[in-house]
Amino acid sequence: SLLLLLSIIFSSGVFAADPSPASFDITTNVTGVNLMKFTSIAVATKEAFEDSGNDWTPIDNTVVAGSTDLPVDNTFHDIAYISTMSNDRNGFTVSMSASAMKSTTSGGSAYINYSVAIDDDNIATTNGATNNAEIAEVISNGSLSTLKVQSAKISIKVDKAGFDAAVQGEYTGEVTFTFTSNS
Repeated sequence: SLLLLLSIIFSSGVFAADPSPASFDITTNVTGVNLMKFTSIAVATKEAFEDSGNDWTPIDNTVVAGSTDLPVDNTFHDIAYISTMSNDRNGFTVSMSASAMKSTTSGGSAYINYSVAIDDDNIATTNGATNNAEIAEVISNGSLSTLKVQSAKISIKVDKAGFDAAVQGEYTGEVTFTFTSNS
């Protein structure tokens, strides 16, 4: 009878149900980051991009030709970097367009042309056309699997003959960078 009792205790342990697994969910939401700015140095990390000491801030957002800011000598001069930071899963593209410098002083319009180079790709403006020169892919990225930080060097060359022949007045042109999500 003692043998039967031990057998029952041992058997009941074998048939005991295992407890259900215990678990919990952990979730988060990653906000989209799609930023672009001018920097004084090339940046490749989030920290370098966010460092305000790297910002390039020209006076009144202007590069002055014919002064110490930008010599007029038919050579390209590095002025800044266009820098981007994005985590867009579908990727993104940055394009650039430029219009000739124009003066609208009395007596009609006058123009000074210039070229803008992004790394090794460059465009030249043409008198009187609005955003007449364009580079479709200054920076281009397909789908992303991590946060992407990158920079492209901006250089400008003012047409010396056009500058030397220009009539008196203030001339303004515009270089525009456009960030487009691939989504």
